[in-house]
Amino acid sequence: DYRLIQPLRDYRRVQARADQTVFMGFVTQTEYVNAAYVALEKTCPGGEVTGIQTRYSTSHGVLSWKNEVIMTGYCSK
Repeated sequence: DYRLIQPLRDYRRVQARADQTVFMGFVTQTEYVNAAYVALEKTCPGGEVTGIQTRYSTSHGVLSWKNEVIMTGYCSK
């Protein structure tokens, strides 16, 4: 359950994304989800991000694919 501590008008919606490219099964960047989370926190300086939702998707190519994560939350100060 998600409970609001403040009125909804006091929250600001924030979003961050990061991706990872995979070529023939080889990966160099494995911390992309953590990078998205850190970027999400940076969008709310001096506040707190709550109600985080994460969407993960993969785009396929011939010999490569791209994993992408999009995080959305609410910033309260």
